[in-house]
Amino acid sequence: MELFWNTIAEYNRSTWIAQTATVLVGALLVILLFHRPVRAAP
Repeated sequence: MELFWNTIAEYNRSTWIAQTATVLVGALLVILLFHRPVRAAP
C-alpha cells in the first residue's frame, strides 16, 4: 500500500504545474463567460 501512495505522491509532484494552469484557464473562461455572454448561433 505504501508503494501505491508513494506513486500517487510522485505523480502529483510532477504534474502540479499543469494542473494549476488548467484550473486557472478554466476559471478564466468561466469568468469571461459570465461577464460577456454571447448569443447562441442560429
